[in-house]
Amino acid sequence: MEQTVVKTPHSTLEQIALLLPAAVYHLLFSQSEGLPMARILLRAVFGAVIGAGLFLGLIYNLPMTLQPKLAVGFFFIALCVLGAVFSSSFRASSLLIFPSMLGSRGRNYLLVFTLSALFSGPLSNIQRNVQSVALSLGCNLDLQMNHSRLLWRSTVEPLISISQQVMEEKVGFQEEALNISRAFQQIRDEVIAQYSYGRFHTNSSTNSTQDQFTIKTQLQCDNVVEQGIERCQEWFQVKWQKCIENIAVPVIGDILCVSMKFHFLCDVMRAMTPWCRQEIPVEGNFGQTFDKLNQSIDLLSREFSTDLVLEHEEQQVLLGDFQDRFVAELTSSFQEAQDLSSHVLETLQILLSLTFITIFTGAFGYVRQYRNDIFFDNTYITTYFRQIDARRKTAKKHYLLPLNRTERIELINPWSPLIHPSELQELVMCLGVLVFVLLAVDLTLSHMLDILHTHTLTEFNLTSHHHVDIRVGGASIMARLLRKTISAFNSSSRLHAYSSNQDCMPQSTALPAVDYFCSTAPVLLMAVMCCLQVYSNRLRRAIAAFYYPKVATRTRTHAHAQKRSAVSKHLESLSLKTRDQVRNLGVLIDSDLTFSSHIKSITKTAFYQLKNISRVKSFMSQTDQEKLIHAFISSRLDYCNGLLTGLPQKALNSCSSFRMLQLETKRSEHITPVLKSLHWLPVSYIIDFKVLLLVYKSLNGLGPEYMSDILVEYKPSRALRSTDSGQIVEPRVQTKHGEAAFSCYAAHNWNKLPAELKSAPTWDKRRVLFLYNVHIQNRLRFIAHHRTQLAIKGLPHTQAQGLPRCVQVVLERLGCRLPCCRLSRCCVCGTRGCGGQGSGVGCPSLGCEAVFCPPCWDHLDHQCPCRHHENQQHLDPAVAHDYDCHGA
Repeated sequence: MEQTVVKTPHSTLEQIALLLPAAVYHLLFSQSEGLPMARILLRAVFGAVIGAGLFLGLIYNLPMTLQPKLAVGFFFIALCVLGAVFSSSFRASSLLIFPSMLGSRGRNYLLVFTLSALFSGPLSNIQRNVQSVALSLGCNLDLQMNHSRLLWRSTVEPLISISQQVMEEKVGFQEEALNISRAFQQIRDEVIAQYSYGRFHTNSSTNSTQDQFTIKTQLQCDNVVEQGIERCQEWFQVKWQKCIENIAVPVIGDILCVSMKFHFLCDVMRAMTPWCRQEIPVEGNFGQTFDKLNQSIDLLSREFSTDLVLEHEEQQVLLGDFQDRFVAELTSSFQEAQDLSSHVLETLQILLSLTFITIFTGAFGYVRQYRNDIFFDNTYITTYFRQIDARRKTAKKHYLLPLNRTERIELINPWSPLIHPSELQELVMCLGVLVFVLLAVDLTLSHMLDILHTHTLTEFNLTSHHHVDIRVGGASIMARLLRKTISAFNSSSRLHAYSSNQDCMPQSTALPAVDYFCSTAPVLLMAVMCCLQVYSNRLRRAIAAFYYPKVATRTRTHAHAQKRSAVSKHLESLSLKTRDQVRNLGVLIDSDLTFSSHIKSITKTAFYQLKNISRVKSFMSQTDQEKLIHAFISSRLDYCNGLLTGLPQKALNSCSSFRMLQLETKRSEHITPVLKSLHWLPVSYIIDFKVLLLVYKSLNGLGPEYMSDILVEYKPSRALRSTDSGQIVEPRVQTKHGEAAFSCYAAHNWNKLPAELKSAPTWDKRRVLFLYNVHIQNRLRFIAHHRTQLAIKGLPHTQAQGLPRCVQVVLERLGCRLPCCRLSRCCVCGTRGCGGQGSGVGCPSLGCEAVFCPPCWDHLDHQCPCRHHENQQHLDPAVAHDYDCHGA
């Protein structure tokens, strides 16, 4: 009986398949070349299902009739069945279509579908709304043109009416001229009858008629002329008054009655006086002159004529059919745009149906590259990869798992739900496309809504009327002439027009809810696919490995070997690179250990933080300001300043200047009282405190071992008084850098401490005493200098009345006796109510009246600081002065 041998599974899928029945396992995973009927039937069903699904989902949307669609569908399903039966590449590619749909090909399909939905939904609605808005704009434009035309017509019609009336009075003017000619005929007859002009026109130059006319003219010339001028002026004056009374409008009355001011025409008659005196008596041809006068009268009857020339320019904008033509052209242009959108929509539908080609090519291309290129998609830590690494680890060879940080960036764990950085790049790019589509649609819709909401209802109401009535009295020729002329201005009119653009308002159309869903659902689905693409890409690798297990084994083996060789090459190519300065834990360390870059960095950051603090200071209470300043100093100025040992004071002054900026003190003020009130130490003392604290911890087993090895206790070869003093050996150095080293600087400062501090059982209880002692020493230096100056000047020492008793004791030992003053507050924490009969504890030493509260007294182990100053000597005043200048 043939026994079936099951190989060791090299993938998770094979491990799961071992749980299946043997027949099903051989049907799925057997690599035999035989084609049993069950396998052929299973492959045929698989190909038919794949073909039907692809046809209904992708190809069915092609713009064809039903019968060609059915023929294409059956042909396509038959091809899929044949490919699934005879080709493993086709089966693998068919399964890879579904992960590809979640990848870039599927997103392309959704993108085309989204564009198609946008064209058929929002964009078409936008086009309709834009067309409505454009038609509304055209209607409003035509309405404004009608309004302008109506206003212009109401303004010009009175002027045209006046001009037409003047033209109609042409016959009247001609009649008046004929009347003048007939009136002059009477004068002609009288002259002929009086002077017998007709009897002398053939005689000689001596004319008796001329002589008689000359004599009469000379006698009546001046009188006639003056009377004529006076009467003429009186007539103009009377007519002017009547005209002004009848026309009450100021400007129009002056314009219309201006002809009544032509009284200067009467002065023309004065020209007759010299002619009457000189020309008529001297003129020898009276008949010729009389004939000229007759000719002038005849010409007067022919010169009065009126012609009205009205130019009317017809423009295309003002034609009556402009609105219809404008609407027709606008509708035609929008129809062209709509036709173009329809063609684009049809093209998108065709592209949507043909996207299955790209999905097929992507799936087949993945299978081809997977089989031919061993480097392709070979970045996964599979089960076989782990098996190879386990065997090498068992054989005590170089292995890879667990991976280091660099290798974790290059390799992908397919079972990890986290997104790998290389996969995240594709995700970010996909989301960028998604955001671009959303923003484009939103911008278009927002712009459309802005256009729709900028239109409001406009009403036009025009009402106007006028009435002009000018009357000219008199029966003279001039009166009749003026009456004919001015009467043309007599007119009246009334106009009332009302209109609105209610019919021109744009009629917007709302987008149906179905279109909103069709536009947004693919976009949301695309966002989900961007996230699922990461895991679908891993699924492609599993599907390809299922159909080609030998290729998968070869690929995994090569990946493990390649990664192992890459690690070896990387380790061999490592080289050290030197730099002038490096940063570690926020500290810049330079090659010369001057820490200048670190101090500059602190200065720059501190100035920036102080500027921000000054801005918000006015909005904070005093307590919050103090907390903020303490936090700033602890986190910025005091951070890692224990490394600044041995630096010159010039380098530390920049750190000290920030405290003055925070406290807003002047340069001339002493900083010591301010630091005392805030319980602050100078920067150099803080550095020493941190170094000594580290030394204490190292000597008592609380510090790191390497630092304890650096510090060597001083043990002389013979018995000395310094044997039990707790000192440290100070190494000999020759340079300043050597003195700043921890082994030298820490030992030097530790050896200067009192023996009680160095031998204290607990540091927490003694550090308060240490800080207190440091302040006492600095204060004593300042007081000694101050009292020396007072002694030189011969002034009393009244300023020392409020000094602590422990300070007074020291000063007494210096030779400066002070009046005793019992304090009423704790010398350490400043708590009031500790003196007198209160609950405070006084110093038991003689001459010292320092008072402490019970908690501080217990914290000091019942030892007053005055014990550490029993051996104080006179201090140099210059030292105290230097310290005070340092603090300032």
